[in-house]
Amino acid sequence: MLAFLVPPLERNRYPLHQEGPDVLVFAHPFRGARIMVRFRDLGDRRTLVLVHGVAPLGVRRPSPG
Repeated sequence: MLAFLVPPLERNRYPLHQEGPDVLVFAHPFRGARIMVRFRDLGDRRTLVLVHGVAPLGVRRPSPG
């Protein structure tokens, strides 16, 4: 999950700002915008991923190839 999530956010100037056992917070240094990603264990090897914030188009749209 992190291999797909972190690189596009960092490319769009949203570096990882805070990391916890079940949460990641990415923050844009100039805009003050934040993206929060929370993980919830659902059991049976399933994880619920909750994302809150405003993501740039480069993050919301999958890259070609």
